[in-house]
Amino acid sequence: MAQSAQATHHVVVAGDVTVDWNLARSGEQSAYAYWSSGRQTKASRQAGGAALLGAVVERMVRDCFLPGVKVWHPGVDPNYQGRPGEDCCASFSVWAKFPKTDRQGEPRAIWRVEEYLGADPAAAVTRKHPDGAPPEGCDLVILDDAGLGFCEQPAAWPAAIAPGASPWILLKMSAWQNDQGAFRHLATGSLFDHLHQHHADRLVVLVNANDLRLRDAGVSRDISWEQTAQDLAHELLNNPSLARLADCAHVVVRLSAAGVFLYSRNAGAPDCLLFYDPAEMGDSWERRYPGGVIGYTVCLAAALARHLLQKPADRDWKITIQRGIGALRKLHLQGYKYVSGSPQGVLEFPYDDVRRPFRRTTPGRGPSCAKHPSLWTAQAAARRPAPGPSSAPAIRTPSAWPRKWFGKAPIWPCA
Repeated sequence: MAQSAQATHHVVVAGDVTVDWNLARSGEQSAYAYWSSGRQTKASRQAGGAALLGAVVERMVRDCFLPGVKVWHPGVDPNYQGRPGEDCCASFSVWAKFPKTDRQGEPRAIWRVEEYLGADPAAAVTRKHPDGAPPEGCDLVILDDAGLGFCEQPAAWPAAIAPGASPWILLKMSAWQNDQGAFRHLATGSLFDHLHQHHADRLVVLVNANDLRLRDAGVSRDISWEQTAQDLAHELLNNPSLARLADCAHVVVRLSAAGVFLYSRNAGAPDCLLFYDPAEMGDSWERRYPGGVIGYTVCLAAALARHLLQKPADRDWKITIQRGIGALRKLHLQGYKYVSGSPQGVLEFPYDDVRRPFRRTTPGRGPSCAKHPSLWTAQAAARRPAPGPSSAPAIRTPSAWPRKWFGKAPIWPCA
């Protein structure tokens, strides 16, 4: 994307770059192991990981009319011919058509992931930026740490996160399990050690609740939203393995397509705020629309990036969380775009379909229903327990929590 040469704000995106190999399966499927010309599979690839995140942030900057902002992000050669995993991390997914009824009542097919096959890490993870080396000074650094090697290669880290620099940093972090079954947990690794030591006061960490559970965090699921929020607040404040996460300025936990937990550090007790859709519980929304899509957390990260670019000191994240949840729901409902212009067919991230929530400037209003869910909040008053044998976490029970309703502020239409 061409951007103004008079850029006054710089965003640097770096991290684990992948080549996502999408296997689009069509035709009649069968559980029997025999060859049939009626069952066809077409393979295509796209830039994934930090390259996909950077491309989405770049499009968001343009569509949200943020003047003077230049996004530096790694890329993958469109004509890349390397063997999967040879010189770039590769991931593999099987895609299939899932039924959907459009607004006119006509049936149509949506391309979603039927099965995630896993990833093939590469020995080298450094990817060059198409526009050259990014500047040492910038306003925002976005890092995608998927546990595929970037976090342990300081030579690949952007100069903007060196000690003494002071940009806002958004760290999208995932747990990782290697082929021997060993886990690389959250809040570990050389990259997090460096960011925690030098940039904790301006560090926003975005994680998935399932990855926290791998860290021995006692986070319940499908009991109640309030119980989940209480568990998250307690674990962040009292679980020794998560103590360094609690030192960050903000921790954003994606629970599902219907809930986000926000931890914000204060001088005194931290703010622990849950954004949730009262019409849903856990992953009930996703279960109504089978299949998956690559890019859920990318959508939420792009929304957080806009907040950090425009008003990083503002602690009101309501509209930001709504943008992120609205975009990831839109992504799931629309699925990937199938472009049939090339002989093999190509599955592409549907940015044009998810752009509307990013451009929203005020909370929407409307009834609470499946397609226009309202977001509520629940706030926990949490603090670390005082020393002593009888100390207990001072988190109020769900019935005692104050609830604030955002004036029936719905996530924008997703269909």
